[in-house]
Amino acid sequence: MKREMPPLVQNILLGFASGVMVAASVWSLIIPSIEMGTGAAAVIPPAVGLLAGFAFLLLIDYITPHIPIRSVARKALKAAFPAPQNWLWPSLSTIFPKEWPLA
Repeated sequence: MKREMPPLVQNILLGFASGVMVAASVWSLIIPSIEMGTGAAAVIPPAVGLLAGFAFLLLIDYITPHIPIRSVARKALKAAFPAPQNWLWPSLSTIFPKEWPLA
């Protein structure tokens, strides 16, 4: 079994997942918040919230360091446990999301 997914498959899956998340946010959050408002100003609170969310994510992306933490953690686990216990890394990487420093 290969260790890495082909880039084309990974891009397709990431695109599908992002499309699902955008659809969920539009139909579950943005449209109901516009319907709750009255008049022409009903669009302003969701638009401000959406722009504030974009700005926050861009700020966090700019502030946080981009260090390949997964490779550092993998090397530490392989050094701590000999070859027969290499089952630990695959099980930990399925439990913890990619974004967590432990995974």
